[in-house]
Amino acid sequence: MWDIDKAKQDSALLGSAPRRTRLAVSLPVRPPDSVHGPLPLRHINTIHLRRFVMLMQHESAIAAERHTGIRAACIHYAIRRLEDRFGTTLFVREASSMHPTAAAHRLYPCAIRLLSMWDSLVAESPGSSAPSDTSHPDAD
Repeated sequence: MWDIDKAKQDSALLGSAPRRTRLAVSLPVRPPDSVHGPLPLRHINTIHLRRFVMLMQHESAIAAERHTGIRAACIHYAIRRLEDRFGTTLFVREASSMHPTAAAHRLYPCAIRLLSMWDSLVAESPGSSAPSDTSHPDAD
C-alpha cells in the first residue's frame, strides 16, 4: 500500500515517478500443536490417505515410488502425519519394508471406501472435468 498524495509530493520534489511505500502485513500462523493440541480427526488430508493406501498395496515406500512416481519421502511424510493425527502407529518400520499394524489393517478398508466416495463426489460436482449427461428430458 502506498500513499498517493505523499508520492505526488515526493515525485514533485525529486522530479521522478512516485515511489511505493510498502507496509508489512502479518499473516496468521497456526501455532504449533503443543500449544493448542492436534487438529481434530475430521481434518484428514485425502492425499495422505491415498499414500497410505499405496503403501498398503505395495508394502514398501520404494516399491510404491517405482509404481507411482511419488517419492518415498513424501509417502513416509504422509504416513507420519496420519500416525500423528490418529495417535497410533500404522506401520512397523524395517530396513527394506514397512509392515502394517492391526490399526493399519482396520484403517485400510475404511480409507478405500472414503476415497471412493470422495472421488464420486468430485466427479459429480459441477466444476469437474468428468463428462456429464447434458441432454434435456424434453429434447428429442
